[in-house]
Amino acid sequence: RIIAYQDERMLSFTWANRPDWPIRPHKTHIVITLEPVGAHSTRLHFVQSGFGEGSDWDTAYDYFTKAWGTVIGRLVTRYEAAAE
Repeated sequence: RIIAYQDERMLSFTWANRPDWPIRPHKTHIVITLEPVGAHSTRLHFVQSGFGEGSDWDTAYDYFTKAWGTVIGRLVTRYEAAAE
């Protein structure tokens, strides 16, 4: 669910846990902000919050830390390729 949006600046939304996790019904919150850096670059700032406490949440945190790094890396690669 989208929580907030500012054109070309910010997107905030909820994010579900994996379906096979007992914490699935609980959502986290994502905020992505974009900041122009020069004529052809943008700084992306990514925050995921709303994690609970306990081993299931620790697992979720570790999983998303790795997964979002991969997703954002692919996003960067896609836009760099399009700019060529």
